[in-house]
Amino acid sequence: RAGALIEGDIDAIEVPVSTHCINLDALRHYPRIDGVVSDLHLHGGISSTLKFIDTVNGIGKAFWLRSTWELGVSWAAMCQLALAVPTMQRPSQTLIDWVADDLLINSEWQIVHGVVHPVYKPGLGVELNHAALERYATGSWHN
Repeated sequence: RAGALIEGDIDAIEVPVSTHCINLDALRHYPRIDGVVSDLHLHGGISSTLKFIDTVNGIGKAFWLRSTWELGVSWAAMCQLALAVPTMQRPSQTLIDWVADDLLINSEWQIVHGVVHPVYKPGLGVELNHAALERYATGSWHN
C-alpha cells in the first residue's frame, strides 16, 4: 500500500470510511462511504432506529452505534440493539467513563475483556438507580 502512494497510484489504496451523517439522500452522492454511525437518541428509540438501520442497509451501507450518554438505560439499549441486529458487524463505540458512572443498580452490562455479554432479564435487563438519576437531573454530575 505504501509503495502505491510513492509511485503515485492513489487509486490502489482504499480505506473504508464511515460517516455520522444521517441524511441518506446526501449520502447517495458518496457511494464509497461504506457505513453510517449514529445513536438511538437521534432516531427516537429502538423501533425507529431499527427502521433507520433497514434503510441504511437497503442502500448498501453498514450501520453501527456511536457513543452518546450511555448512562445505564441507554447503554443497555445499545447493547440489546447490537445483539439483536445481525447486520451490525462492526464494534459499537462507548465512553468508558460514562459507563462507570452508571444510572443502574448492580448493572450486569459490564465490559469485560473488551466485550459485553447478554443479560437474560426482562426488558432491557436493568434496574434504575433513582439516587444517581437525581444527580443528573440536578446537574450535580459534573462536580
